[in-house]
Amino acid sequence: MRVNGFLLLFFSVVLLFLMFRFLEWQGRYPVYVQFMVTLGLLNSLITNALVRKGYLAFPWRLFPHWTQNNIIYDFLLLPGFALLMIQLHEVWDHFWFILLQFVFIITLQDYLVSTYTTMLAMKKWTLYHTALSAFFVFFIWYGYYYWLSSWL
Repeated sequence: MRVNGFLLLFFSVVLLFLMFRFLEWQGRYPVYVQFMVTLGLLNSLITNALVRKGYLAFPWRLFPHWTQNNIIYDFLLLPGFALLMIQLHEVWDHFWFILLQFVFIITLQDYLVSTYTTMLAMKKWTLYHTALSAFFVFFIWYGYYYWLSSWL
């Protein structure tokens, strides 16, 4: 069980380092914070619904009394990674390649986490569902980020 907490902490620290190193915070921090909080809330709601319907289970959670899902992943790791990938598109103009990288990394991450840890158990959910949802969700998040950027 300590390995789960260590992995969560390790990847959180690495992501925060990458975010502070590569994101342009000057004048954009309201967009980044709003983006991550909104995505975190939506991820948490959707994941809790998938748990209640029996598609996913999270046998090990950092805060088991608060929620049925991994709140650190939903509020920090997934939105932060999406934000980094969207910002990568601003630097490197290959949208489809970035989209495929995002889908591949998210699918690989789900495979590794469900296979080698007790943080995620896929019941009715498969890696196909992960890849398909990552593909469509990236479009929504991408559009939301640029819409939010135009407002803030």
